[in-house]
Amino acid sequence: AWSTIRGLWQTFSKRRERIDPEESGTSETRNFWMLPFLATLGYDVEKANAELIDGKTYAISHRAMNIGEFPIHIAGINDSLDRRRDNSGPRLSPHALVQEYLNKTEDHLYALITNGIHLRLLRDATRLVRQAYLEFNLEKMMEEELFADFAVLYRALHATRMPRQKGEGETSIIEIYHQESLEAGSRIREKLSEAVEFSIKQMANGFLKHPENEMLREVVAEGTMSADAFYLHSLRLIYRVLFLLVIEDRGLVFPDKGGNATKKQRETYFQYYSISHLRQIASRRIFVDGNKHDLWESLKVTFRLFEEQQSAQKLGLQALGSGIFEPGALGVLSHSIIDNAHLLEMMHRLSFFRDDERRIWVKVNYSDLDVEEFGSVYEGLLEYQPVFTDENSMPGFSFEKGDARSKSGSHYTPEELVRPLIKHSLDYIIDDCLKKPQERLKNLPANLPLKVMQEKALQAITVCDVACGSGHILLSAARRIATELAKVRTGEDQPSPAAMRSAMRDTIKTCIYGVDKNPLAV
Repeated sequence: AWSTIRGLWQTFSKRRERIDPEESGTSETRNFWMLPFLATLGYDVEKANAELIDGKTYAISHRAMNIGEFPIHIAGINDSLDRRRDNSGPRLSPHALVQEYLNKTEDHLYALITNGIHLRLLRDATRLVRQAYLEFNLEKMMEEELFADFAVLYRALHATRMPRQKGEGETSIIEIYHQESLEAGSRIREKLSEAVEFSIKQMANGFLKHPENEMLREVVAEGTMSADAFYLHSLRLIYRVLFLLVIEDRGLVFPDKGGNATKKQRETYFQYYSISHLRQIASRRIFVDGNKHDLWESLKVTFRLFEEQQSAQKLGLQALGSGIFEPGALGVLSHSIIDNAHLLEMMHRLSFFRDDERRIWVKVNYSDLDVEEFGSVYEGLLEYQPVFTDENSMPGFSFEKGDARSKSGSHYTPEELVRPLIKHSLDYIIDDCLKKPQERLKNLPANLPLKVMQEKALQAITVCDVACGSGHILLSAARRIATELAKVRTGEDQPSPAAMRSAMRDTIKTCIYGVDKNPLAV
């Protein structure tokens, strides 16, 4: 299959060069690339007629007739999956069209969409809290000859994994994969808590024991630095690593489409400065001299890129600011040394978790972890009290059972409580913004288009949680407002992921406020 598909790509690439950038290239994408590609994966694909549901037309381009008319929508190579081509074209973006169709039909649980560059598997999202899909970058896979990625695609998306007949989605292999991945996600979250606790102790003790950190040991021995203060610096260090792992895995290090960064700057960051580069080294620790401390010096340079705008600009980045990325956030650790062995052990534990059933190490997919997970990990740490220990006249760091959580009343709010809270406190306000925007904002000019008034009214909502903790409730509120904002902007019942990300950014910037006794929470 790999050999066949590489040949197809080479042929299609030559035809692609002749497609006018202003044209979608739909016929070429379908006939010379995606239809034979899908045939190699076992799909017997035929053109389909539009379907009418609840008075709306869903022009899904193709069906796989050998597996219960499985829906497949193929756009052109110059089309975006997340945006309509122009106002004269289809009423929805390809992604929104297929997602809305899945949500409304009882016949199909899954569908495929592609523009020849990206291939996405979509699932009915009516019972999910938010959008979810699986995406493969076909262009990168072919151009960089990523056979391992193709093997995953082939095994996950082969026609034999899909429902055999209409209405059989719940019993299909792909749905079994989906349910098992949810269970695996829960296991990873449990392991992440253990990994963070281990990593804090690993780094803290690595600093305390390094022979060149005499000044650090002195301030501990004299009592001028408390265990709480030392723990705060160590925690911020680990959370910096976690945060950068997430934005790297999600492709968010640089602004959309790279911002002002050149290709060379982006390549330089990922090759030399990224946490992903450090994670790669951690996976083959035997090639690194554990007694040296060059990796820590390198990591500090990476941190500096996100602390100072002057440094960030050199690689086309944006400084992050905020509590954990303030220049002094690491305190005494910034002037201390830790050897490669301790650092790499920390990176390994944060990057891989042990699957005891299969007896293997599994790489953690940080792009799929929600922000709430990090909040719940921190709240779990409140069960402990940081303490300094004495080990053969050498200071050490550890945790013992504490009462900080009960004293501060810190409790994680589960999703099943957050949802009704948001529904009863926010839904009626959103409804007013959509139906009576002028009543919500008295100074709106009457001649503004309704869409503009609705957008301004939604962005004028203010939500404040006066004991925000990990921000779980605020994030749910932000998603709820952002969903409606994206719907208003796009005119789609199921806005694309790109539209949702943009709306989410704007909502958090203008609508969301958090207060807490604990500075780390804020």
